[in-house]
Amino acid sequence: MQIYFEPNIELMSIETDYIPLNPTTIQSGQYFGTHSYSIPTSSHKHHLEYLAKGNPNSLFQFKSDFLFSFEMFPLPRVLASLGGFKRVNEIISIHGERIISRLPKIDEELFTDVKVDKVFSKNGIVFGYFTSTTKTESGVLLMTSNDKAILLNQTDKSVFRKVIKEMEKTIPFLKITDSIKHINTIQLFFRHKWDDKIWLNNIHTDSYASYLGYEKGLIEAPCFVDILLSNSKTGMLLKNGVSLTWKYYAPLCHGILTNIFLERKNDINSIYVCNAKDNTILMTLKISTNE
Repeated sequence: MQIYFEPNIELMSIETDYIPLNPTTIQSGQYFGTHSYSIPTSSHKHHLEYLAKGNPNSLFQFKSDFLFSFEMFPLPRVLASLGGFKRVNEIISIHGERIISRLPKIDEELFTDVKVDKVFSKNGIVFGYFTSTTKTESGVLLMTSNDKAILLNQTDKSVFRKVIKEMEKTIPFLKITDSIKHINTIQLFFRHKWDDKIWLNNIHTDSYASYLGYEKGLIEAPCFVDILLSNSKTGMLLKNGVSLTWKYYAPLCHGILTNIFLERKNDINSIYVCNAKDNTILMTLKISTNE
């Protein structure tokens, strides 16, 4: 959420050679594929440590090892490898969907591609819609990912700051009912250490995030979904043949103390990520069976 036309010198770092995502560098209908990769045991172990940190004393005991949705999420890998967008720094996720057909094994080779469904500007803000797939070597579909994002590079920053300020007035509160149960308390944290001396204009760094109107850097939200689905109360929901859909109502800044709630209703399970101060909803995640 990118070629610079008027670079902000104060925000420049030693990394100045990345290709940004913007309507100049990508186009609606553009296709990137196929890129293959595998997740080794060492990398998967690091992800498991991340999940355990987010679920202290409440990590679900999965019966077998498999790759989680973020590990097989192809968008940043494909754009970096095939598009030359080495560091996808200026993207803000606003909506995500993962349709999981099968959770792959560790070290299984994954074949991935990305289609740019649409790139457009509205009221000074640039949006990018993407569909990506993850398949086996024989072409069996493992996961389809649909992502909507703000591409910040050519977005009007003054307009964006106003939008952020207006959003603060419309954040909904969670009304607790008998069907909604508290399952976890998490202080939001990063999966990766982001050094703003290395990463240029990265929404995970405090310097760039505050420049855009946020209080602090934003966590890696699509990755955070795996934490939400590895709790002792939610792990049984993550299986072959499920759809995950999430939406943000407020920024997920690192350091925020959150309460996590689960609502089980009919065939749809909903997870609510709320600010522990006042139970305002930061994010919702819905899990349903993929028919």
